Amino acid sequence: MNFKIKSISLENFKGIKSKTIEFDSKLHRIEGKNATGKTTLATAYFWVFCNTDYDLKSNPAIFPLDVEECTPSVEIEMLVDDKPVKICKKQTRKVTESNGTKKVALTNSYFVNDVPMAERDMTKKLSDLGFDFENFSILANPNAFLLEKKDIQRKILFSMVSAYTDLDIADKMDGVDEAKELLSNYTADEIKAMQNATLKKITENYGKKGELLNSKIEGLELSKVDMDFAELELQKNTIKEQIEKNQDAQRVANLILADLDKIKDKQLSIQFELSGIEQKAKAEKEALEKKLFIEKRELDEKATDLDRQIAHMKAEVTIYEDSFKHSETEKKRFEEILAQAQAMVFDVSQTICPVCHRVYEQSKVDEIKAEFEKQKMVTIGNAENAIKSNRSMLAIKKSEKADLDRKLEKAINDRAELQKAIDMPCDASEVVVNTYDDEISRLKAEIEKNKSVMDEKQSGLPNVAELKAEELNLNTQLRETEIKLSKADDNNRIDEKIGELRQLQMVYEQDRANAEKVLYQLDMIQREKNLVATEEINKHFALVHWKMFDYLKNGSYTETCVPMVGDKELGAALNNAMQIRAKIDICNSLQNFYDIHYPIFLDNSEALDNENQNQLVADTQLILLSVKD
Repeated sequence: MNFKIKSISLENFKGIKSKTIEFDSKLHRIEGKNATGKTTLATAYFWVFCNTDYDLKSNPAIFPLDVEECTPSVEIEMLVDDKPVKICKKQTRKVTESNGTKKVALTNSYFVNDVPMAERDMTKKLSDLGFDFENFSILANPNAFLLEKKDIQRKILFSMVSAYTDLDIADKMDGVDEAKELLSNYTADEIKAMQNATLKKITENYGKKGELLNSKIEGLELSKVDMDFAELELQKNTIKEQIEKNQDAQRVANLILADLDKIKDKQLSIQFELSGIEQKAKAEKEALEKKLFIEKRELDEKATDLDRQIAHMKAEVTIYEDSFKHSETEKKRFEEILAQAQAMVFDVSQTICPVCHRVYEQSKVDEIKAEFEKQKMVTIGNAENAIKSNRSMLAIKKSEKADLDRKLEKAINDRAELQKAIDMPCDASEVVVNTYDDEISRLKAEIEKNKSVMDEKQSGLPNVAELKAEELNLNTQLRETEIKLSKADDNNRIDEKIGELRQLQMVYEQDRANAEKVLYQLDMIQREKNLVATEEINKHFALVHWKMFDYLKNGSYTETCVPMVGDKELGAALNNAMQIRAKIDICNSLQNFYDIHYPIFLDNSEALDNENQNQLVADTQLILLSVKD
């Protein structure tokens, strides 16, 4: 399966507004200054097929920095086994804001031969054409395979190896006969499990270096000693007497402990009773405090109400006194008006016409005089009525003030009595404590008495734990003494047992040697198998060869995965041109193995001169991106 790019068109992609690049050769070089879009072109290629940039970072930022609203798109025209296919990918951006936080949602859309498709459908369409999405990165990007984890690299490389069995390898080797025979019926893993199980069983029963059996043999040898039977019998009787004394002491201790338990139970009962009384006293105290608080609050409310009434009445008294002053002032004013009215005399000038200055006719004069007298009498009447009304109103208000004074005096006296009640002290704690004081004191005295009794009994209590430990030790000594007495004549039986153990020791040693030999042979077979596999892997590569296994400084054999060029590891030890050639070799070799040839983009390829460029080994389209001033 061969893929070849004919053209790539970019619209609003990163720093490129609009650009189309035609590819008309198998080896295509794109040169330019830094920041002119070379790497952007490679990123566009990988963004379409695996949503990464050239450095394989997922979901790269592709929107131009200086454009707010646009739709980045990449269109790639390819030949798939010489059949034209056009793939296009576009991305839209929607920005929303919630609670002051901006959220950006990106949506990708896909087109195959101008037909819009969902990503799933696009993937299936290209897969049907032979596109391998799973391995695209390692086949199209020279850096991708080297960025994979070592175990993934090994898995891919070992997929290049033919299916050799362990028995196939063993048949070609010398010195592995025991393992070869077992491989006829079992797998290598099964054989390893069986041999390790044998070694584990030997270690458990025999020890790593036979120390368990040796210890048993040494123990039996030590038991073959000459014994003084009379001394052992005396020792046995002495131990029995000590055991009896110990048990008597334990019985005494148990009686004391039983008494202590009874006293403790009694103490617990008294504590419960005391706690109950204290809880009851506490509840009553809280209830009384609540009652006193309510009564105090009610008294305070009454005092506040009386204070308000007294203040109101005092204000009314002030109003009445101001009213009295006003009435006195009005009385004087009306008396002055009355005196002025009574002293009024008819003015003769009113009988003379102000125009002609002649005296009015007598009838007119009489009319004017009559009107004067009428007005005078009205004024006198009004003044007298006002004085009378003022006097009557003043009498009423003085009567009302007298009633108010009596009420004010009573309110002030009531407030003084109320204050005495408020100031009267009352301690709820003292009331409640006095109620239960005798009972609480009695219970506490009983508790203290019981404590004294317990302290006295505990002072004479033997250490039960020490007595039990001593009894256990004495019983152990007794059993050991009895065992010595029972085994005094067992030397012959012990010799037979030692012989059996030595025979078993030889069997274990041989079984261990056989198991270790088989495991060693399996290790040699595995190393040979690894060597064959490594050789077969390296046949797929032209320049690079792989070191799949190595030896550590301590001599142990370990798995690895290191690309080599000659005797040097791929990395700083090689110049840039050789590193580029090695990466292209890895990419090209993997493409040949998978039989899928994708175009390869190689960035920073300016290190390749014409000679190195001619030495590039690639069976696919190469696109070299290099810096040139």
